[in-house]
Amino acid sequence: MKKEYNILLYSAITRMLPTTKIIKEILKRKCILPEEAKVLFVPFADETNKYYIALCKQALLLAGIKKSNISTLSSHTHKTAKADVIFVSGGNVCKLKDVLTQIDWLQEIKERIEKGVLYIGDSAGAVILGQTIEHTLDWEPYEPQLDNYNGLKVLDKSVVVHYSLKKYAGEKGVVKEQECYDAHIKQVKFLGKKNCITVANNQVIVICGGKQRSKFLT
Repeated sequence: MKKEYNILLYSAITRMLPTTKIIKEILKRKCILPEEAKVLFVPFADETNKYYIALCKQALLLAGIKKSNISTLSSHTHKTAKADVIFVSGGNVCKLKDVLTQIDWLQEIKERIEKGVLYIGDSAGAVILGQTIEHTLDWEPYEPQLDNYNGLKVLDKSVVVHYSLKKYAGEKGVVKEQECYDAHIKQVKFLGKKNCITVANNQVIVICGGKQRSKFLT
């Protein structure tokens, strides 16, 4: 990595306690007390999923961050707004990019990441850091079309989330999981395996201090 980023990426907040532990570790490395950390929360990928947004915010609270220190990004948020952490929750990554472009915060987020702000990318929030988001179109169609499907290109590869190395068995009730498996295998083939970072639902990617590590959570 050319810059010393502070990035945490994952597919789903299903392993909350281990994830909050990693958030605490990164804040400690940056000499920031959790109770003093200011968070800018970005929900644009799926603003209608109130349950999942609440779950993401609960993870921040469990990490020791005060509710009063969590603010939600909007078109009225000034570029001088202080943030030690940027948390981008999941949903449709094309919608996420579209809204961030409209409110003129896409480049701002990239610049803050490059300055060392802790960036937490949940699903779509992870995908947008990559080289492209085009591989998500079949799985998550979005209208209107964007001018381009470039990611923020913070990472030198593209990100495939909800990825599994194991093919689902044919038991009852796993149709959606099978579709998900097939779709994300297709995404890897589209990008080329050497051009992508895959993230399973029980996995986190941590980029810190110039090093990238992967961890499977139990």
